Amino acid sequence: MSENYDKVIDNVDKYYYFIVSPNKTILLSSSNNLEEAKLKAIKKLEPKIDTFIGKKLIFVKIVNMYNKFKSDSNTLGLVGGPIAFEFMSGLVENKNKIKNEKETGNNKYYLSKKYIKENINDISKDLKKTIKKYLSNFTKQTFMDVNIL
Repeated sequence: MSENYDKVIDNVDKYYYFIVSPNKTILLSSSNNLEEAKLKAIKKLEPKIDTFIGKKLIFVKIVNMYNKFKSDSNTLGLVGGPIAFEFMSGLVENKNKIKNEKETGNNKYYLSKKYIKENINDISKDLKKTIKKYLSNFTKQTFMDVNIL
């Protein structure tokens, strides 16, 4: 399966922007191109963009951890899974710009091999639930903890 992780990721977009309220998590955009995802998010916010300036969005990037650590199999064994959802904040700076900021602490959810196998056609299907967990502090927040789906 290890050589197929690129194919699994190719089945879904790699970059996502969400806006979260206490009651809803709404997908603003997704794309395989970061700039395109930003532009789509801005376009979706356009009717009321002035109310969102200075507000934070949730930015999720799907990362192939296998490719990142395949040269060091010892490190790969310590990582929570071969694919990860990496969370960041996206700040709406003005009508034309979203600036991504890395979160402090633990900002990744790793996808286990079992999860990937069960959701091979769409690994992103649980993103909204995972965002709720992340924002509700159901995730392990220290640097050494590993969050696994």
